Amino acid sequence: MRIQTILLILALFLWFIFGSWWYLNSSCNSCNTSGKLNTAASVVSPASISGEGLYLNDSSLWSSRWTDNLRFKKSAETPSIPTSILPAYDSLNAYLSRNNNQKILTLVGNYGAQEVNNTSYKNLGIARAEQVKKILIERGLDRNLIFTESKLNDDLVNRFADSIWGGLDYRINTLGGNLELSEEVLLQPRIVYFETGKNSLRITPELSNYFNQAQAYLATHSDKSLAVTGHTDNVGDPVKNQVLSKSRADFVKSELIKKKISATQIITDGQGDKQPLLSNDTPEGRSQNRRVEIKIN
Repeated sequence: MRIQTILLILALFLWFIFGSWWYLNSSCNSCNTSGKLNTAASVVSPASISGEGLYLNDSSLWSSRWTDNLRFKKSAETPSIPTSILPAYDSLNAYLSRNNNQKILTLVGNYGAQEVNNTSYKNLGIARAEQVKKILIERGLDRNLIFTESKLNDDLVNRFADSIWGGLDYRINTLGGNLELSEEVLLQPRIVYFETGKNSLRITPELSNYFNQAQAYLATHSDKSLAVTGHTDNVGDPVKNQVLSKSRADFVKSELIKKKISATQIITDGQGDKQPLLSNDTPEGRSQNRRVEIKIN
């Protein structure tokens, strides 16, 4: 009887060990076969590889590989995103956060010449990138660290009968010096956020780089100007909020002038609490509404 008990305990112990091993090896999507973080150095474009899962990487510094990938219907901008790859975006968010805003992410939307663009964007590629950008922001990525571009690519992989596999490239860059931004990225609206009641903020490396690039662009495009518009949440007196929104815009203008941008190319305005991005009923919504929008026109 005692021997049977010992054998039963031993069998349960071996079953527990085998079950743990099987779970770890079957669920580790971002590990290699040795269980270590995959740090492959090559930059891979998921859109150009048949059957390749989502692969995010920053050269040899960091990577995350997954077996599944997003997909787009032909001539459509909204992606189908399997829940299995959502942790990949959380991992990306954690990596960018660890680098203290020293990294930026560019989403490159691919599109084919035969696809029909039914969106308000200039092409289907930028529309696709913008859709994924919204999803990343919803999962906590800083919108000021995400940029979108497009690429005409007739080698898109139609892994399914009516769907494009992947369709999006991810590029991570390190800020330093004057990281050159493409004109497509530079002309996108930029938003900076303010704390409650404040009319100034810390100029991050990313924002400083944008100012530098804007200065270089405006210096060679005298017909262009920067529209700087301040906003507030709805807390407090509307008249005072109007004044605060304008002072926020003026603060950004003063920082732009420090970068040698001509004051004649900067147009400021304050909209107070009249144009909220999100509902002011939540702290999160109010934090998104305390902002200045910057756009090259």
